Amino acid sequence: MKKLITIIMLACLVSAAHGAKHVTYLSTADLSTYSHLSAARGSYYTLEFSAPQEVTGKEIYGAFLEFYADVEGVARDTSSVSVPVLEVYALKSAFNGSINPSQFDRSAGVVVNVKPGTSERIVLDVTAAVVRAIKDPTKNHGLILGGLEGYRDGSITVKSSVLGSGQVAKLTIHYDNRVH
Repeated sequence: MKKLITIIMLACLVSAAHGAKHVTYLSTADLSTYSHLSAARGSYYTLEFSAPQEVTGKEIYGAFLEFYADVEGVARDTSSVSVPVLEVYALKSAFNGSINPSQFDRSAGVVVNVKPGTSERIVLDVTAAVVRAIKDPTKNHGLILGGLEGYRDGSITVKSSVLGSGQVAKLTIHYDNRVH
């Protein structure tokens, strides 16, 4: 058992020694805003990103999208408020301006509840979407995010400039910096 633990610890040290990260800030030009037919559901967004050349062909350990949003729940009755649901999916094709769930790559998606509040920091694991975009850049049509499908109560409004002037999101990619 002691030998197994030692081997695992060495493997972790080797991985850490070759680990690197690439940070990309996404600007307001990368974010498009759309309104739901129902104003109670707030806006939804598409976010475009390019796969950085330095990570192409490398093993990706993780990719995280960070942004800030104003999050509001919708009152269910006089004493309770729903907790909004945020969905983020890679798009299978160029976005045509209206929600079409068949356009979402559900294998490269995240669905989470988000806490209502002002300027809430949201960090999502978007590794599957980033790996997909890096492996085949022709399939990189960006991300769609918001309360996209039915029964997604609440409003999520992405804030701009919290991460810096004109910046709406930060994409951090952790990868193996060795040449493969």
